[in-house]
Amino acid sequence: MHPLKILATTVGAALLVCGLLFAYASSPAWASIISVSSLANTAANDGKCTLREGITAANTDGGGSR
Repeated sequence: MHPLKILATTVGAALLVCGLLFAYASSPAWASIISVSSLANTAANDGKCTLREGITAANTDGGGSR
């Protein structure tokens, strides 16, 4: 096989691998679930997640599962 053809195949394979790695690294993050357990309009540290606390958590860092 001609050396230039081998080089082109190798470079093509390397570019394909780099493209796949880039696509994997730039995939979107998964959303966390925030379960609202109270309809109160306050923000208190009482173990319940109010709608206001859920919205605040979603707008800041995701808040994790509650």
